Amino acid sequence: MMVGEIMNKRLSVLISSIIAVGCIALLVGSGAVLADNGLHDQESLTEADVCAGCHRAHTAKSLKLLSAESEPQLFCFVCHDGSGAETDVVNGELVGDSYGTMGAGLRGGGFSKAKMDIDHDGVIESGNVTSTHAADGVTQGMMWGSGSINSEEDYGVLTALACEDCHNPHGNGNYRILRGRPSVMEERETASPVDVPDEVGAITYEITYTPSNYRDLSYVPAELDEWCAQCHTRYNAPANSGHQDSGDMVFAYRHATETIGGGCLACHVSHGTSAAMGTYSSAMLYPDPNQGAEGSALLALNNRAVCLAQCHSAATLSED
Repeated sequence: MMVGEIMNKRLSVLISSIIAVGCIALLVGSGAVLADNGLHDQESLTEADVCAGCHRAHTAKSLKLLSAESEPQLFCFVCHDGSGAETDVVNGELVGDSYGTMGAGLRGGGFSKAKMDIDHDGVIESGNVTSTHAADGVTQGMMWGSGSINSEEDYGVLTALACEDCHNPHGNGNYRILRGRPSVMEERETASPVDVPDEVGAITYEITYTPSNYRDLSYVPAELDEWCAQCHTRYNAPANSGHQDSGDMVFAYRHATETIGGGCLACHVSHGTSAAMGTYSSAMLYPDPNQGAEGSALLALNNRAVCLAQCHSAATLSED
């Protein structure tokens, strides 16, 4: 073998090694370990091929070496809009069958449409969303109930929320690759992370219901309430909170969340709902009344029926 050929071969090996190490560094720098699914599931840090699912080393189209022309906070939608990943979070349904039935609605709803049983009648159908969590990283919304119990007229903080503020795209082994500490929570640096364990066995994203048309919440990890409360601090409440003044000027009497099955998700979905509100339920005000009517508030059923259909029966209420 000629000297030139030997040098070329060594150079080729060196370049390959540098590329491999560079991709592994991306993963290690993000604290990647075993994660959830798809490109976010690395069985070992040596499987650097997954880097190419999102990044380009020299021909990136946008910040963070991302492969598509997109604002970084919107990059998740490049795949999760039905054109790549099996979870179409824009339209709230599965477009593959690896994690449930193809065409089924997602448990978290969607950001443009949601496919769910909003009438509590056993019919699952798609509809335009009526409320969503913020997700574009630009639009500011109120993080209701953030902060500590206090006697001031404090409703929360305005914040712009993106997918990666709640989820770790490189994986961390948590349920739905949720960050232990959301990026936008107050006092993040001094807070202890809330790690939510992933599902045991087959992971499914399909929304399901019981024979009585109640939303199946058996998949909800017990730690999820505490996780949501990292941002919505004052919404998290123990038993008897509806009968005891918390001392907060705005969030005085509160529905318990710590003692009900499913916690926050017993009533709400995480991404967006298509539930509609009637005459009285649509006129309910936000905690800050200057912002007007609250609307569907990520509730899983029409007309705030989560209260009556999901938990409190008419017979029980008539006895009060």
